[in-house]
Amino acid sequence: MSIRDARQKSHTTPPGSFAKEPLTPPPSEQKSGTIGKQIIQEIEDQYSRRGYSTNPWQRYKLPPAEYKYVEQQLQIEDKVRYCYIIHKDRLEHNFLTISRFDYFPSASLFVLRMPSSVHEYFKNSVADDIVQQLRSIAQEKGPASEFARRIKHGGSSSITFSDPEYGKHDPDDQFSYDQALFSNVILEVSYTQKRKAVARLADEYILGSDGNVSVVIGIDIDYKDKSATLSMWRPQLHVNIAGEEELVAHQTLSNQVCSLSFCLAFAYLSKEFRTVNGDVSSQPGLRLQLDDFVPSVILPKDTKLDKDIFISSADLCAYLREAEHKESSAKQMVGIAKPLNPALKKRPMSSSPIEELNTDDESQFQQKEERAAQGIYQIKQSKSRP
Repeated sequence: MSIRDARQKSHTTPPGSFAKEPLTPPPSEQKSGTIGKQIIQEIEDQYSRRGYSTNPWQRYKLPPAEYKYVEQQLQIEDKVRYCYIIHKDRLEHNFLTISRFDYFPSASLFVLRMPSSVHEYFKNSVADDIVQQLRSIAQEKGPASEFARRIKHGGSSSITFSDPEYGKHDPDDQFSYDQALFSNVILEVSYTQKRKAVARLADEYILGSDGNVSVVIGIDIDYKDKSATLSMWRPQLHVNIAGEEELVAHQTLSNQVCSLSFCLAFAYLSKEFRTVNGDVSSQPGLRLQLDDFVPSVILPKDTKLDKDIFISSADLCAYLREAEHKESSAKQMVGIAKPLNPALKKRPMSSSPIEELNTDDESQFQQKEERAAQGIYQIKQSKSRP
């Protein structure tokens, strides 16, 4: 339901209101001026693999002035998508993951995202399912197919707003319509550390976009009791105590826990969605309308695209099980792999850290980066040095 369809008036406080559950900045003993440097160092440690944080939602109290410093430094870091380490006569090519973070200006809170592999595998499976269904609709005949062809999968691309009250965010996944300023559908997968922040994120996305974000989906995974919940927020107009209309992020679907089931269902359906013998019931899972993916301003008035995007509870369960199995196998080093020939030696890795590249190496690196940005970079074997 878009903001065009959501003009119901209500005198109740919106469920997503952050007056109820404000984001609490983490206790900090650091002196002012040092937090920004600490954040940059944490990211550099992740890149160079010198350090590893087990906190996937790492929070820092960061004043706006210091945030500007961090943002500038990260723009420099993230401009370099690839890292080239020159060792003897060979060029080693390593991919660096771009830093993902959130900033909440009203709370002076900076969050560094370092999601687990379960989180990434699961959200990728959900997004892939949505992509496949959109492609299927696009291959059909009729007006819905024309709209489906123009929906783009945005992944974790950064979202920013012109209103300084709302900060920059890197959602877990998103979908936007061709030429739309904002993403229409946003997905956030949460866990213990991030759980309370999802409602605040929904506020940021919906209010920061002036209601152009159609729906924010929150999927919460509890690693302790293996439960999973589904929440959903949409833009609505409410009437405040002063009698004025105001835009809010209205939670249309509340958390519904499914203990030991790995499945999700709509909260207002007060029925079991996991039977007593552990089977997944036929209750709905994640359902969206094609209209959710299309800006309401380009749809003719009263037009409804009669197409659903649906992922059953059984499929959501399967995706989560697969993600957990994948992570478990990786930790135990279990899986299919081609064995290395015992007679084959591995070239020793360079002991020099990335930041110690000499001037000539930096110059060569910059030239290759510029060529890569132009889309014409080709990896070439470096010439042997005398």
